[in-house]
Amino acid sequence: MKMLLKKVPLFLFAIVMAFSFSLAASAAPSADQAAAASVISFQSANGSWIKVNGDGSVTADASSADQAAKFDLVPVDAQYFALKSHNNGKFASFKADGTVVANAASIGTTEKVTITYVVNTPQEKAIQAKASSNGKYISAVNGGGGKVVVNVATPSKFETFKVKNWQ
Repeated sequence: MKMLLKKVPLFLFAIVMAFSFSLAASAAPSADQAAAASVISFQSANGSWIKVNGDGSVTADASSADQAAKFDLVPVDAQYFALKSHNNGKFASFKADGTVVANAASIGTTEKVTITYVVNTPQEKAIQAKASSNGKYISAVNGGGGKVVVNVATPSKFETFKVKNWQ
């Protein structure tokens, strides 16, 4: 009986430590975690890449995933992310009227998106992103080759993007 009593506190300590670790792992990201954001690119249904142009407009017409097509995926909290352009250093804004432009210096409501993985394997990742500003999905018009908008209520293939992770 004495042996059992000596082991019980150690066993309880192990449970408490494991539970504490799982809570810490699910908490909102720290500033250090946000600084270590993933570098990603998004490929539209027709194979073109989403990019930020010199004027901050966002289009799905890049033929390769170059600097203009790279974004930092910045965790905002447990639910939302923001996309920071490597081309101009600004955050993508998803306006309530459906326009998408990378011109924000900081993260506000219009820069937040939720991301849902529709394919998540080691070989391939594909996502759909929903803007917090209007509750609509980000879409490459006609599957790519032109504008990127945020005005679709129900996602389909034009709102699904393959993800290239650079890290």
